[in-house]
Amino acid sequence: MTLRHGVSWLPAIMLASAAFCCSAEESTNTDAPSLLAQEAPAVEEQDNPDSENQDSFWFMGTSNYHLRLEESEKRIDGMLNNTLGKVLPRWERPTTFKDWCEDWRVWDLWGGYGRDINAYSSWTVYTGGGIGTIPNGKRYFPLGIPLRLDADFTRKSLLVGSSISYYPWGRPVKKEPGFVASLKAARPVAEINLGYTYQISIGDVKASLPLAGNILHIKDEKRYHLFWLSPRIGVEAPITDKDSLNVLVGYTIMHQHGPEYNGAMLEFFVRHRF
Repeated sequence: MTLRHGVSWLPAIMLASAAFCCSAEESTNTDAPSLLAQEAPAVEEQDNPDSENQDSFWFMGTSNYHLRLEESEKRIDGMLNNTLGKVLPRWERPTTFKDWCEDWRVWDLWGGYGRDINAYSSWTVYTGGGIGTIPNGKRYFPLGIPLRLDADFTRKSLLVGSSISYYPWGRPVKKEPGFVASLKAARPVAEINLGYTYQISIGDVKASLPLAGNILHIKDEKRYHLFWLSPRIGVEAPITDKDSLNVLVGYTIMHQHGPEYNGAMLEFFVRHRF
């Protein structure tokens, strides 16, 4: 058109384009806050699920118990050691759970879920239990007669508990790789545990002769529903940025049958945060 009419339309086109661009820019600037406002909630909703789960963890562990077991030991003495032990020559006292406790052989397994309350505390719920049998079998010869005596002791337990943990210097955080860094990052922790346990104790004694079979069978079974309190202290050492190893010592206090089930305990467990 500029060549045909000899008049240049370029300035007019440039002015029109500039006016259109300014109008578009104002429209864009005016609409930008509203678009950001509409997109902001979507971003917030996307971040919320991560923030809700970052303070959760699961854990699994085992406890070693040093129970008093005074009640069961008295029953065993009355049933075996102070009766048959005086009649049968070369009597050998049977191995009991008291012996296993002293030899660090009474363990249970448990696991659970927890959440951090703040930078210094967290709560958990967990469940677990254990089962074990100690067999005792020996042959005696009263008056030259072969007598087989079996005394088996069984214990079963089921527990449900909850705890509150407190870190006086904050939870441990691993900032460097390596075993030494884990030890340096370890932090002390104190716990208070409350829970319920179902305990079963069984003593099964049999005396038999080669041809006559069982001539004596005594079975003593006790079942208890118990509530307990257990304060504990220890350390937590980070293994990775999400995993840690915990070692604690404590004492278990039952609301009933304390002479039997009260006692010191040692526990180990691993924690994984997600």
